[in-house]
Amino acid sequence: MTFPKSVVRGLIAVLISLHGLTIFAVSTSAPWLDTALPWIAGAGTVSAIAILAAVVLSHRAAEVLQRATVKLNQEVRALNSHAMVLRTDADTCITHVNEKLLEATGYTAEDLLGKRVTELYFPDDVAHYQLLRRVVERGGSWEGESLLRTRSGAPLWSNLTIMPGLDDRGRPCGSISVRTDISATKKAQAREKIFAALDRLMDEVIIFDSQTFTVKYSNQAANRSRGKDTDAEAPTGLRGFGPLFESRDFLDSVQDLLDSGDDFTSFQIDRTGRAFELRLQVLRVSGAHTEIMAVLRDISAEKEMETLRNEFISTVSHELRSPMTSIKGSMGLLLAGAGGELPDKVRVMLEIAHRNADRLVDIINDLLDIEKISTGNMTFHPVTVELDALINEAMLANQHFADRFDVTVQREDTARGEVMIDFDRTLQVLNNLLSNASKFSRPGGTVIVRLDDTDDSYQISVQDFGRGIPEDMQPRIFEKFLQIGSSSDVQVRGTGLGLAIVKAIVEQQGGQVDFESAEGVGTTFFVRFPKTQAGAMTDSRPLLKAVS
Repeated sequence: MTFPKSVVRGLIAVLISLHGLTIFAVSTSAPWLDTALPWIAGAGTVSAIAILAAVVLSHRAAEVLQRATVKLNQEVRALNSHAMVLRTDADTCITHVNEKLLEATGYTAEDLLGKRVTELYFPDDVAHYQLLRRVVERGGSWEGESLLRTRSGAPLWSNLTIMPGLDDRGRPCGSISVRTDISATKKAQAREKIFAALDRLMDEVIIFDSQTFTVKYSNQAANRSRGKDTDAEAPTGLRGFGPLFESRDFLDSVQDLLDSGDDFTSFQIDRTGRAFELRLQVLRVSGAHTEIMAVLRDISAEKEMETLRNEFISTVSHELRSPMTSIKGSMGLLLAGAGGELPDKVRVMLEIAHRNADRLVDIINDLLDIEKISTGNMTFHPVTVELDALINEAMLANQHFADRFDVTVQREDTARGEVMIDFDRTLQVLNNLLSNASKFSRPGGTVIVRLDDTDDSYQISVQDFGRGIPEDMQPRIFEKFLQIGSSSDVQVRGTGLGLAIVKAIVEQQGGQVDFESAEGVGTTFFVRFPKTQAGAMTDSRPLLKAVS
């Protein structure tokens, strides 16, 4: 039995109404019905209804799938635009990374695909990743904070969700991880912790932009120095913290620091009649953006104590030098036979006492010299000095000392040169270097002295082949009271002031001092004086930038 097309259309309308299919915009005038109607109309009643139901439901399923696909694609696009997505296989090799992850880490897809995912981790964090991997392999998932290493080596903090992945057949395989970048949040949290710690300091701390000088932070001590309550709003510009920060000295110091490429500088200033140390530290925030942290520390009490200590050392040293010089001279006369022939035992004992008197006089002289350097009272009398004659004088003066340690001092050059320097002070420099070289040489060893004529300077070098300076002590070699020898090595121990005095004397005459050393090989010290030097001595007073 067949039905007219109008009846069939009526049946379809009923089916659409019963199934609520109008939401899919299915109409009895839909074009696909024109093709289906002839063979639907030729079918039996039950068959026609079944066919119609199948066609309509199939169309409904297709439209549901299409809409679900559109929705899923929208969600995937939203996920990729917001989060970093990474997928690995069962061997932890990376099989997929999205653009967000590449953008955040600086890698390219070629850098990562096929590589172990552990290459994205810092070595210390690999063990943490292995723990997460075991959780995923058991079918579990994990959420929390995770740290990645970017291509530049910088850290990237993220909130991580990691879960098992599936292969093409729906079986567990590898993992899928989704991350959101929280580096900015972590930096902000760290910055807040640092600021909280800085607020408790007694030193004044101000952080400002290096270009605009806009204040980014000031601690309570800095705010108190303005005579304001710590809860009062801090000024946005540096000038609100006093004239120091708008002075030419301060602005020049900031510019010098930025131009030098260094990260740190410090100097002393006089502020309202008190001594302060001002430290400037470069803080590279991001890219070319730079901030500077200024730390002001009141060192007036320390300076007062240093002055008292120097005065005490000076007074004691002066009081000791006169009697020690007299004692040493008297023993020298006795050894020279002024009191008659000495028994052998008495001579040996007197020679020991005389050597120790020499050592005490050297210690006293070192203490007086370092006190003069510290207080700016060391004077220089520059004259034209023939360096060849200066070196020969120093070698002759140290011959007895070299013999005592069984060391030979020899020249290995024929250079000549004149500079404007203080002869006695520079002789003191060479005496210190030659005595050190002899003390730290092996018995039977050699110390080589050279004078080299370079393009713009004359260089004196003193080379020994002794034990060398330990590597951990080399950065501090010119510090006061630094002892190179061990505490049990009595014969080479001194005041620890010799090299500090050497550096001060050379630099205050416009020269430079440097060294090279290797343990077990030996040490070479270099003293350079520029050829252009015309006797213009530097002020021996410590650098003090006065800013009221």
